[in-house]
Amino acid sequence: MSKALAGANLPVSSIDERLRLWEKTLQMIADHPIGGVGLGNWKIMLPRYGAEGLRSESGEIHFVRPHNDFLWVFAETGAIGFLSYLLIFGLVFYYAYRLLTQAKPPAAKIIALLMIFGITGYVLIALAAFPRERIVQSSFLLLMVAVVVSFYHASCPLKRPISSRAGLAVNFLFIVTLAACLIVGYSRLISEIQVKKSLEARKAGQFELEISELNKAETAFYNLDPAVTPVALFRATAQARMNRLDLALQEFKQALKAHPYNLVVLSNMGTACQKTGQPEKAVELFNKVLAISPRHEHTLLNLAAAWLALIIGTPSQKAGVGIIPSQMRASLNIQ
Repeated sequence: MSKALAGANLPVSSIDERLRLWEKTLQMIADHPIGGVGLGNWKIMLPRYGAEGLRSESGEIHFVRPHNDFLWVFAETGAIGFLSYLLIFGLVFYYAYRLLTQAKPPAAKIIALLMIFGITGYVLIALAAFPRERIVQSSFLLLMVAVVVSFYHASCPLKRPISSRAGLAVNFLFIVTLAACLIVGYSRLISEIQVKKSLEARKAGQFELEISELNKAETAFYNLDPAVTPVALFRATAQARMNRLDLALQEFKQALKAHPYNLVVLSNMGTACQKTGQPEKAVELFNKVLAISPRHEHTLLNLAAAWLALIIGTPSQKAGVGIIPSQMRASLNIQ
């Protein structure tokens, strides 16, 4: 979870918050049981199921995981991916059990027992946290799995060895997968560096440079920052700061494509529409915000101003409280 705004501490207990996230994740699973919502899309889809009662209802804090790895995998990959994930643990526990009951060396039995305890601990943690995303826990899990598999095949060798051709095919697949991960990881690292440069440019008031750096940051592998903020939203706020509302609106539309349920995008795009003489579109966008977070104060205020513009003809450009209210600036890294 991104702690985007240090002062946003609503009275919600950690346990209650997790239960609410799990409930919404189960709704997500029910809507997409077979294929899931796609890898990395849980954090995008979550607001669709409402943010009322969560710390994210203000749009200042963003949840990026449900604090339950098994629900997370099921929601993003569907039943097939979830069963495949369970199969990994099932096979390891099966191998460890075979070692306990059939291995002759006492050392193998002790190792198997220790690995069972270790992997069970990982599973229990994964039921209420997210060790799958933490490199230390994931590394320990992989080491324990490797130890179990290694001891198992040493104690229970295959009756029919795998052919060298099949082994080469598997190794080639692993190498290709590793290369793809390295390429994507390196690309995202460069994008993060460019975003950091853009924030430095914003702090210095160099908005043109900020936009230039953001253009370099956005790639096929990176259009959202770790806090689920679209890169296009940063460009939109830069354009708005230079009073280029038409260009800001174009960027808001791109941001909405990247994250159609982001409260900050919807709210501030509505404000931009309001200020460019499009109160009908502003009302539509504000209503989308309120469908997710009914008590979103900034949006309620702007919606009232938009309706006032529609009913009595108040100039839209003078209505509303402006793009990027102060209470949202921290979530966008705006000083």
